[in-house]
Amino acid sequence: MTIEEYENIKYKSESKLQIECVRWFGLNYPEKIIFAIPNGGSRNIIEAAKMKREGILKGIPDLCIPEASKGFNSLYIEMKFGKNKPSKEQLEIIKKLEYSGNCVKVCYTKKDFTDAVHFYFKKKEENKPENRVLINDYFDDLG
Repeated sequence: MTIEEYENIKYKSESKLQIECVRWFGLNYPEKIIFAIPNGGSRNIIEAAKMKREGILKGIPDLCIPEASKGFNSLYIEMKFGKNKPSKEQLEIIKKLEYSGNCVKVCYTKKDFTDAVHFYFKKKEENKPENRVLINDYFDDLG
């Protein structure tokens, strides 16, 4: 059984996986900030229209860690569960965030999340903007 298959059984939803990842972050990086960006969920039409006027933007990643590291401005994380893939809107936003100097990771498991966070905060000599690998480059390679 793969990690992803195990976590699909354990967490049962993207929401539960995200809750566990945020809990882990708080325990392991208590001096740092992480926050959720509530773009999804079901809302009535009046509330949805109000949120759109307030600036909600379809495709924004689920989580943000607003701290510069490795030549990036912030780390954004898009949580996915099971066989879900980033939508067209999400890929467009990810590209814009990356070209604005942010690191963006798509995470399907808690291990993906912890690896992304450890990568982002691990200090190395290569912490220069020219050494960044953009997620857009990865998706371009997939076709």
